[in-house]
Amino acid sequence: AEELNAAGGERAELTSTTDSSQAGRTPFNAIIDAFEASSVERSVMRAVLARRRLDEATTDPKAWVASIIPSDDARPSSRGDEPDGEVGCEIPEAALRGISVVQLEAIYEEACELCVSQGWTASAGPQAGKKLDPSDMNLYDLVSHHVAPKTLATRRSMVETVAKGPQPPAWFVSHWWGEPVKDFIACLKQHLKLRHLSAATTHYWVCAYALRQHRLDEELGGVGLDAMDSPFNRALRIADGTLTVADKSGVVFSRVWCAFESYATLTQRIEILHDLAIAENEGAKLVSDGPTAQDGASGASRSLALAWKAVRESEFPTDQLMGVVTDFSLSEADSSRPEDKAAILEAVGDARHVFDATMRARFGGVVLRELYKHEVAFKRWVEDLRASRLRKLSGDFPRDQENSRHPRVKPASDAVIRALPETKIKDLRLGYGTVASVHAPIFRQVISSGQLLSLDLARSQVPDIVGVALAEALLDKRCVLTMLNLTGNKCGDATGEAFDKSLGENTSLRVLNLSSNPVAKSTAIRKRLVDNHGSRVGFA
Repeated sequence: AEELNAAGGERAELTSTTDSSQAGRTPFNAIIDAFEASSVERSVMRAVLARRRLDEATTDPKAWVASIIPSDDARPSSRGDEPDGEVGCEIPEAALRGISVVQLEAIYEEACELCVSQGWTASAGPQAGKKLDPSDMNLYDLVSHHVAPKTLATRRSMVETVAKGPQPPAWFVSHWWGEPVKDFIACLKQHLKLRHLSAATTHYWVCAYALRQHRLDEELGGVGLDAMDSPFNRALRIADGTLTVADKSGVVFSRVWCAFESYATLTQRIEILHDLAIAENEGAKLVSDGPTAQDGASGASRSLALAWKAVRESEFPTDQLMGVVTDFSLSEADSSRPEDKAAILEAVGDARHVFDATMRARFGGVVLRELYKHEVAFKRWVEDLRASRLRKLSGDFPRDQENSRHPRVKPASDAVIRALPETKIKDLRLGYGTVASVHAPIFRQVISSGQLLSLDLARSQVPDIVGVALAEALLDKRCVLTMLNLTGNKCGDATGEAFDKSLGENTSLRVLNLSSNPVAKSTAIRKRLVDNHGSRVGFA
């Protein structure tokens, strides 16, 4: 696999067997390449894709993008981009067939009424052929009884049936068709709530609604499917991130497409987000990639928002994810179409062990508060972390007071920290751990070398010697660290003095939080840091 530096971030190509010069060979991928080369925000790209005809760009995508960027068509609308006109249209590019939660709820409501009036039966699984209760309806049922019949005459997708024009997705959804539709919608609604998104104008790419069910071979390419050129990957390229919706049995983690979608998300540019949701008690729980808008509501600082995120995520069920961390293997994953699995395995090629390690490493961070107690499993996970292509790791140990922490927290923290220089981690959150003086040279290395972009060691007993090392690492011209959260540690005057010196020369660090440290109580040093460096330094 190959890494390309572009537009302020890294994008890792999935395949080691396909010549990277052939990536983006379809006209749509060439257009996305042109947008990425221009470094415009994805919201701008989606605004253009919703308003302009793609055939305008087929001759010279780069020139087309360059001509549009200054125009009104490149300005996202606060009211959304729904065009005027009648419902029902043709959207040739499958990647532009996102769907809103408002549209999803309308489809589901109609389906529930028909389920009762027509006496639908379950279409798959152990209940196949038995009377179907609307609350148990899954996508296999919905597609069989409603989507397929409703789109038969036009042979279009469900999105084309309910939309007025292209609906570029802000989020890609990875999920298993077997979860109840009501649970799926509950997860999306919770996602909207936490990220402060509009139910009417935020579009999600969901394959069952986006693809033309009567023309799947045409849409997917049949036996000749190229996973990197599939509508799944094209849609992912224009989204802000992927939302993985986990079913209560954890089947989603054994599906080959779901694994491919997660890996593609995790190894693209670091700003691409990966959220995880699961339905629970008529609602849903969410693990977010970074703090959400709701976590930071009412102007909360980033450190406080991260604390709220940790509290919220402590209720996320971990049983299913522990199995992923210990047992995931792409070779063992399932697919409804054997040709799809073959295509994905071909795209991954010889990097299959890296794929597996990345998946296990990603979900290990989510369950760190449980995983660290299992010595053998945790040791394997650290090895996966080293072998993976994971860019972001966020995990908290249990939120216990310092004097009551589990004895495994100290060696587990040490193992993760010592592995850092051998990983591709650029964004690290390790909360409620144990950082010791011996770790000073390691943190100095991963910051001064330019590896880390963001570091959060909230309430991890960071001592003064490590605080000084972090400050001194900022003086290296290779340093690219932008955020450093040291809330709730043991950093004293020496740390404050060191940061006062280094921040005068460093230009990359935008946020330094030293709240709830001894240095925060030192009036003179605190005043000097604020006077000299302004809003870059926080004590709240």
